[in-house]
Amino acid sequence: MKTLKVYTRWGVLVLLALLAITLHAVALNQHSGEIVGKDWKITPTGGNAFRGSNATGAVSIEGTVICVGPTAGAVVMASADTHPCGVFLESGISDGERIWTTVSGPAYVLLEDGTGAARGDWLMTSSQPGRAIANTKPTALGIPELYQHQRQIGYAVEDVAPGVDVMCLVFLKLI
Repeated sequence: MKTLKVYTRWGVLVLLALLAITLHAVALNQHSGEIVGKDWKITPTGGNAFRGSNATGAVSIEGTVICVGPTAGAVVMASADTHPCGVFLESGISDGERIWTTVSGPAYVLLEDGTGAARGDWLMTSSQPGRAIANTKPTALGIPELYQHQRQIGYAVEDVAPGVDVMCLVFLKLI
C-alpha cells in the first residue's frame, strides 16, 4: 500500500508539472481572450494563426493573401501563379517585422478591386498581388481545375458587394 501512495504522489506531481508547463506555453490573454503560444494562437474569429516575418516589401494590410517566402518563417504576397498559405491577421506591421498570419479557420480576405463574392464561392489568388477573386466551384476535374484548386485559399461564407472584405473559411490544401 505504501508503494501505491508513493506512485500516486509522484503521478500527481508529474501531472501538476505538465499542467504548469502547458499553462506557461499557452497563456490566455486576459485582454483579448485569445489563446496564445510563442508563435501560434487562436484568433478572435476562431482561426489558427502563426507568427512569421512580413517579407512583402510593404506595411501589412489585414486580409492580404500570402504564400511562403524565400527564407524560413517569411511570407510574401501571393499572386495568381502562387499557392497561398494564409492571410495576414494584422495591419500596420512593417516589412521585416514579425506578423500574425491566419492559416486555417475563419478570416477576412481582401478581394480584388471591383469584385464581390457569394457564399460558397471558391476564393483564389488573383492577378493583383495579395488579393483574392471569387470563383464558382469547378464541375470538371481536369488539369485546369487542378491548377485552380492549387490557387484556392478557401470558401466565402457570406455574400459581399464589391469593395468589401469577405469572411472566408481558410484551409490548408494537401495537394
